[in-house]
Amino acid sequence: MASAQTTGAASFLKLPTELMDQIASLLPRSALRALALTSKKANVSATDTLYKTYLNRTAPAKAPFHLFLRTVCERPDLAAKVKLVDIRGWRSEYEVATGAAWRGVTEFRDVDQVEKSGPSFTSTEKSVRDSAAARFKLFVGAAVKAGIVMEPTSLSVSALKASIVWYTTLKEDGDFLRLLRRGVEDAQLVLMLALLPNMEDLRIDGLSPFPLLDCTALQKVSALHINGSNTSVEEPVVKNSLQIFDIMPNLRSIYLMAIAAGGHNFTTKALPSTRLEGVVLLKCAVNVRLLRKIMIGQSLVIMAYRPAPAQVDAVTGSDIALPDLLASFAHSKLSLQRLMLFSSGNKSGKSNLKSFGNLKTLIIPLLDLLSIPFDEAEPDTIHALLKDQLPATLKHITLRYMTSNIQTKMVIEQLAVLKMQNVLPDLDKATFNFISAVSSSFVSATMINIDGPTGEFAADTTWESLPEMEKMVRKDCGKLYEDAGICMVVEQTDR
Repeated sequence: MASAQTTGAASFLKLPTELMDQIASLLPRSALRALALTSKKANVSATDTLYKTYLNRTAPAKAPFHLFLRTVCERPDLAAKVKLVDIRGWRSEYEVATGAAWRGVTEFRDVDQVEKSGPSFTSTEKSVRDSAAARFKLFVGAAVKAGIVMEPTSLSVSALKASIVWYTTLKEDGDFLRLLRRGVEDAQLVLMLALLPNMEDLRIDGLSPFPLLDCTALQKVSALHINGSNTSVEEPVVKNSLQIFDIMPNLRSIYLMAIAAGGHNFTTKALPSTRLEGVVLLKCAVNVRLLRKIMIGQSLVIMAYRPAPAQVDAVTGSDIALPDLLASFAHSKLSLQRLMLFSSGNKSGKSNLKSFGNLKTLIIPLLDLLSIPFDEAEPDTIHALLKDQLPATLKHITLRYMTSNIQTKMVIEQLAVLKMQNVLPDLDKATFNFISAVSSSFVSATMINIDGPTGEFAADTTWESLPEMEKMVRKDCGKLYEDAGICMVVEQTDR
């Protein structure tokens, strides 16, 4: 038996490095630690996998950033292995000073996913033997070496500020040292990111209302994914200049949610990276100058643009008209394959979706972007307008904010007719999203009252529920879609 075990262990250690890496990628953290102790070869694979991702989406009290920060300060070799950082929002100076509750994250993850995703340290996983003063001295030394601050003449700092100063940044060394000494994660995050030389993917969920990312070094980041903060109705919307785009020459994808982009200094006409493949701006506000700067010279494959009233209200000039939106995508007309586009209801204009010559997926509100007049219900006219607007390469179309009226029925019918006439030969799926209720004053109208660029409803006094639309649509058009070979999906929500 002992001989068999010895032979098995020896055979395991003879596995190719690539296979050892694949095995390590499937193991949870506890198993990776055990694997690291078996041999030098296994240690390399286990350590590479363990530190490839830093995932911390746990409350600050249970998983503070300073545990991982201390590791990367002491072990630059481990810091160099980190490729992906996926973290929750952090506690700001005001929150720490006043004891305000942590705002939390916007998306909760499965526990098993966290377990398998690398060094998501908690306070019990690594014994904390050093004092706060010793930790501060270590962090200051790392910050000086990284060029974040100058060598301080004294390590004494002032008390935290308990007043709200929205959207401030760490412009002075004294501010950075004060936050670092008092354990504020704003400063810890800045230092952490500066010490990860090979980070390629940065994901932040719940951006602090005191955003500090403009002063971090993110040279090698290729994917940036940020969700805005969980501010209350009484608080201002998080505003960020997004000036960090100017120091990210390797950027390939941008995903922003619930962010208002204001205060950008347009020092350059275009981004340093011309290799963007995807830009997603959901519930965001970006003025037309910044949007053009992001888009110029790019050949995007994916583009999603859907602003929200709160963000638009916070940024002057972010209510972008449809012609300006489409003009911003000019360099991506032949490369774009997936497009989600919601224009402003206040500044519409004629669209030309057919100019996107390789578009496969299109997600738009029914009104506005297809250039169909609100009162138009003539089948031949709607047929001609759809034929003139939709690219022949389309495979999946999603129409949102639909209501029960004759125009809607004609649009659904004519899409199937266009497929049967070989005008849209590749169309194999159509999703129709109906709203659930409308204000009583618009029940009998041919159009609904839409407020703002998201297509969300104005606040009226009473609302009336719409009937179950799926049964009605399938009764009227189900056979037509079967004959056309199109998969029909009917949804009914107010989102």
